Amino acid sequence: MCHKLFRLEPELDINIVGDSRQIEGVESPYFLRGERSFLRLNNPKIEPAEIDLPRFELAKKAKVTDYMELSYNGYFKLISQKFRSLLDEFSVDNIDFYEVKVITQNQPTQIHNYYLITSRSNAVDRVIDWNKSSLVWWHMYTKKIEKYLVDIDSYSKWVLYWTDKIPKEDENWRVRFHKFVLNQYTCDFVQLRGPLLGFFVSSKFKNRLIEEKLTGFTFSTLEKFEVKEQRLS
Repeated sequence: MCHKLFRLEPELDINIVGDSRQIEGVESPYFLRGERSFLRLNNPKIEPAEIDLPRFELAKKAKVTDYMELSYNGYFKLISQKFRSLLDEFSVDNIDFYEVKVITQNQPTQIHNYYLITSRSNAVDRVIDWNKSSLVWWHMYTKKIEKYLVDIDSYSKWVLYWTDKIPKEDENWRVRFHKFVLNQYTCDFVQLRGPLLGFFVSSKFKNRLIEEKLTGFTFSTLEKFEVKEQRLS
Protein backbone atom coordinates (compact mmCIF):
# COMPACT_ATOMS: atom_id res chain seq x y z
CA MET A 1 0.00 0.00 0.00
CA CYS A 2 1.42 3.37 -1.03
CA HIS A 3 1.13 6.38 1.30
CA LYS A 4 2.55 9.11 -0.91
CA LEU A 5 -0.69 11.10 -0.85
CA PHE A 6 -2.86 12.21 2.06
CA ARG A 7 -6.45 13.40 1.80
CA LEU A 8 -7.40 16.66 3.49
CA GLU A 9 -10.27 16.05 5.89
CA PRO A 10 -12.35 18.79 7.56
CA GLU A 11 -11.28 19.82 11.04
CA LEU A 12 -13.83 18.79 13.69
CA ASP A 13 -12.37 20.52 16.75
CA ILE A 14 -14.88 23.25 17.65
CA ASN A 15 -12.13 25.14 19.46
CA ILE A 16 -10.46 25.60 16.06
CA VAL A 17 -13.43 26.02 13.69
CA GLY A 18 -15.93 27.57 16.12
CA ASP A 19 -18.86 25.92 14.37
CA SER A 20 -19.08 22.58 12.54
CA ARG A 21 -20.60 24.45 9.60
CA GLN A 22 -18.18 27.30 9.02
CA ILE A 23 -19.66 28.62 5.79
CA GLU A 24 -23.31 29.51 6.29
CA GLY A 25 -24.04 30.26 2.65
CA VAL A 26 -23.58 33.07 0.17
CA GLU A 27 -24.53 36.72 0.41
CA SER A 28 -27.93 37.51 -1.15
CA PRO A 29 -29.01 38.01 -3.80
CA TYR A 30 -27.34 35.01 -5.43
CA PHE A 31 -28.99 32.07 -7.21
CA LEU A 32 -26.98 28.96 -6.35
CA ARG A 33 -28.67 26.85 -9.03
CA GLY A 34 -28.58 29.54 -11.69
CA GLU A 35 -26.79 29.51 -15.02
CA ARG A 36 -24.02 31.77 -13.67
CA SER A 37 -23.56 30.01 -10.31
CA PHE A 38 -20.06 29.14 -9.14
CA LEU A 39 -21.26 25.53 -8.82
CA ARG A 40 -20.83 25.30 -12.58
CA LEU A 41 -17.16 26.25 -12.51
CA ASN A 42 -15.96 22.66 -12.67
CA ASN A 43 -17.90 22.04 -15.88
CA PRO A 44 -15.28 22.07 -18.69
CA LYS A 45 -17.95 23.17 -21.19
CA ILE A 46 -18.52 26.46 -19.35
CA GLU A 47 -16.06 29.33 -19.47
CA PRO A 48 -15.14 30.80 -16.06
CA ALA A 49 -15.80 34.28 -17.45
CA GLU A 50 -19.50 33.34 -17.66
CA ILE A 51 -19.68 32.74 -13.89
CA ASP A 52 -20.55 35.24 -11.14
CA LEU A 53 -18.57 34.60 -7.97
CA PRO A 54 -20.44 35.14 -4.68
CA ARG A 55 -19.30 36.48 -1.35
CA PHE A 56 -19.38 33.61 1.15
CA GLU A 57 -20.84 34.13 4.62
CA LEU A 58 -19.19 32.77 7.73
CA ALA A 59 -21.52 31.24 10.31
CA LYS A 60 -22.03 33.53 13.31
CA LYS A 61 -20.04 31.37 15.75
CA ALA A 62 -17.51 30.08 13.23
CA LYS A 63 -13.85 31.04 13.04
CA VAL A 64 -11.92 31.57 9.83
CA THR A 65 -9.36 28.86 9.11
CA ASP A 66 -6.91 28.32 6.27
CA TYR A 67 -9.07 25.57 4.72
CA MET A 68 -12.86 25.61 4.82
CA GLU A 69 -15.54 23.24 3.58
CA LEU A 70 -18.54 24.17 1.46
CA SER A 71 -21.12 21.79 2.87
CA TYR A 72 -23.39 21.82 -0.18
CA ASN A 73 -20.75 20.69 -2.68
CA GLY A 74 -17.64 18.59 -2.06
CA TYR A 75 -15.98 19.65 -5.32
CA PHE A 76 -15.20 23.11 -3.94
CA LYS A 77 -13.13 24.32 -0.98
CA LEU A 78 -11.90 27.66 0.31
CA ILE A 79 -8.25 28.27 1.12
CA SER A 80 -6.61 31.31 2.70
CA GLN A 81 -3.98 33.54 1.17
CA LYS A 82 -1.38 31.87 3.42
CA PHE A 83 -2.36 28.42 2.10
CA ARG A 84 -2.15 29.69 -1.48
CA SER A 85 1.25 31.28 -0.85
CA LEU A 86 2.61 27.96 0.38
CA LEU A 87 1.26 26.23 -2.71
CA ASP A 88 3.32 28.58 -4.87
CA GLU A 89 6.40 26.78 -3.55
CA PHE A 90 5.12 23.34 -4.54
CA SER A 91 3.87 21.54 -7.65
CA VAL A 92 0.11 21.68 -8.19
CA ASP A 93 -2.00 19.50 -10.51
CA ASN A 94 -5.64 19.79 -11.50
CA ILE A 95 -6.53 22.82 -9.36
CA ASP A 96 -8.16 26.07 -10.47
CA PHE A 97 -8.08 29.13 -8.22
CA TYR A 98 -10.66 31.93 -8.02
CA GLU A 99 -10.31 34.97 -5.75
CA VAL A 100 -13.36 35.41 -3.51
CA LYS A 101 -14.42 37.16 -0.30
CA VAL A 102 -15.57 35.63 2.97
CA ILE A 103 -17.61 37.98 5.17
CA THR A 104 -18.54 37.70 8.83
CA GLN A 105 -22.08 38.29 10.05
CA ASN A 106 -20.96 39.94 13.27
CA GLN A 107 -20.73 43.65 13.96
CA PRO A 108 -18.66 45.16 12.55
CA THR A 109 -18.62 43.08 9.38
CA GLN A 110 -15.17 41.82 8.41
CA ILE A 111 -14.09 40.83 4.91
CA HIS A 112 -11.46 38.13 4.36
CA ASN A 113 -9.63 37.33 1.13
CA TYR A 114 -9.83 33.66 0.12
CA TYR A 115 -9.46 31.42 -2.91
CA LEU A 116 -12.22 29.14 -4.12
CA ILE A 117 -10.58 25.98 -5.46
CA THR A 118 -11.98 23.29 -7.72
CA SER A 119 -11.09 21.54 -10.98
CA ARG A 120 -12.43 21.47 -14.51
CA SER A 121 -10.80 18.11 -15.27
CA ASN A 122 -10.02 14.82 -13.55
CA ALA A 123 -6.49 13.70 -12.70
CA VAL A 124 -7.42 10.30 -11.32
CA ASP A 125 -6.06 8.33 -14.31
CA ARG A 126 -2.69 10.05 -13.88
CA VAL A 127 -2.58 9.10 -10.21
CA ILE A 128 -4.00 5.55 -10.06
CA ASP A 129 -2.40 2.55 -11.74
CA TRP A 130 -5.67 0.79 -12.52
CA ASN A 131 -4.03 -2.32 -14.00
CA LYS A 132 -2.17 -3.08 -10.78
CA SER A 133 -5.08 -2.17 -8.56
CA SER A 134 -8.15 -4.28 -7.82
CA LEU A 135 -11.75 -3.35 -7.12
CA VAL A 136 -14.69 -5.24 -5.67
CA TRP A 137 -18.44 -5.15 -5.39
CA TRP A 138 -18.81 -4.39 -1.71
CA HIS A 139 -21.94 -4.10 0.43
CA MET A 140 -21.79 -0.93 2.53
CA TYR A 141 -23.80 -2.43 5.43
CA THR A 142 -22.93 -6.12 5.58
CA LYS A 143 -19.29 -5.43 4.52
CA LYS A 144 -19.54 -8.46 2.23
CA ILE A 145 -17.47 -8.66 -0.94
CA GLU A 146 -19.54 -10.07 -3.79
CA LYS A 147 -16.75 -10.48 -6.34
CA TYR A 148 -13.57 -8.97 -7.69
CA LEU A 149 -13.73 -6.77 -10.76
CA VAL A 150 -10.95 -7.29 -13.27
CA ASP A 151 -12.16 -5.21 -16.22
CA ILE A 152 -11.92 -1.72 -14.69
CA ASP A 153 -8.79 -0.15 -16.14
CA SER A 154 -9.74 3.53 -16.19
CA TYR A 155 -11.97 6.12 -14.56
CA SER A 156 -14.46 5.87 -17.45
CA LYS A 157 -14.82 2.11 -16.85
CA TRP A 158 -15.45 2.78 -13.17
CA VAL A 159 -18.20 5.25 -14.10
CA LEU A 160 -19.86 2.55 -16.23
CA TYR A 161 -20.10 0.26 -13.22
CA TRP A 162 -21.71 3.01 -11.20
CA THR A 163 -24.24 3.84 -13.90
CA ASP A 164 -24.95 0.50 -15.53
CA LYS A 165 -23.62 -2.54 -13.70
CA ILE A 166 -24.41 -2.20 -10.00
CA PRO A 167 -27.28 -4.60 -9.18
CA LYS A 168 -30.44 -2.53 -9.43
CA GLU A 169 -32.25 -4.66 -6.86
CA ASP A 170 -29.87 -3.57 -4.13
CA GLU A 171 -28.62 0.03 -4.15
CA ASN A 172 -26.41 -0.60 -1.15
CA TRP A 173 -23.72 -2.23 -3.27
CA ARG A 174 -20.68 -0.10 -4.05
CA VAL A 175 -17.73 -0.48 -6.37
CA ARG A 176 -14.63 0.32 -4.36
CA PHE A 177 -10.96 -0.47 -4.09
CA HIS A 178 -9.78 -3.67 -2.49
CA LYS A 179 -6.24 -2.50 -3.03
CA PHE A 180 -4.74 0.17 -5.22
CA VAL A 181 -1.37 1.23 -6.55
CA LEU A 182 -0.33 4.75 -7.44
CA ASN A 183 1.54 5.67 -10.57
CA GLN A 184 4.87 7.49 -10.19
CA TYR A 185 3.03 10.64 -9.24
CA THR A 186 5.08 13.69 -8.26
CA CYS A 187 2.71 16.63 -7.71
CA ASP A 188 2.17 17.95 -4.19
CA PHE A 189 -1.47 19.07 -4.37
CA VAL A 190 -4.26 17.59 -6.49
CA GLN A 191 -8.01 17.14 -6.62
CA LEU A 192 -9.33 13.70 -7.53
CA ARG A 193 -12.80 12.49 -8.42
CA GLY A 194 -14.29 9.05 -8.55
CA PRO A 195 -13.16 6.38 -6.09
CA LEU A 196 -10.66 8.68 -4.36
CA LEU A 197 -12.81 11.81 -4.19
CA GLY A 198 -11.12 14.72 -2.43
CA PHE A 199 -8.14 17.06 -2.26
CA PHE A 200 -4.80 15.33 -1.71
CA VAL A 201 -1.34 16.48 -0.63
CA SER A 202 2.10 14.90 -0.75
CA SER A 203 3.95 14.01 2.43
CA LYS A 204 6.32 16.91 1.74
CA PHE A 205 3.50 19.45 1.54
CA LYS A 206 1.72 17.84 4.49
CA ASN A 207 4.81 18.37 6.64
CA ARG A 208 5.04 22.00 5.55
CA LEU A 209 1.39 22.64 6.41
CA ILE A 210 2.05 21.27 9.88
CA GLU A 211 5.24 23.32 10.31
CA GLU A 212 3.44 26.53 9.32
CA LYS A 213 0.52 25.67 11.65
CA LEU A 214 -2.21 26.12 9.05
CA THR A 215 -5.70 25.28 10.27
CA GLY A 216 -9.02 23.84 9.15
CA PHE A 217 -8.04 20.31 8.19
CA THR A 218 -6.69 16.97 9.32
CA PHE A 219 -5.14 14.22 7.22
CA SER A 220 -6.09 10.65 6.32
CA THR A 221 -3.83 8.17 4.56
CA LEU A 222 -4.93 6.27 1.50
CA GLU A 223 -5.04 3.15 3.67
CA LYS A 224 -8.46 4.37 4.82
CA PHE A 225 -9.91 3.42 1.44
CA GLU A 226 -8.80 -0.22 1.56
CA VAL A 227 -11.45 -2.94 1.82
CA LYS A 228 -10.17 -5.72 4.04
CA GLU A 229 -9.85 -9.20 2.60
CA GLN A 230 -13.01 -11.29 3.12
CA ARG A 231 -14.31 -14.61 1.93
CA LEU A 232 -16.28 -14.29 -1.29
CA SER A 233 -19.92 -15.44 -1.23
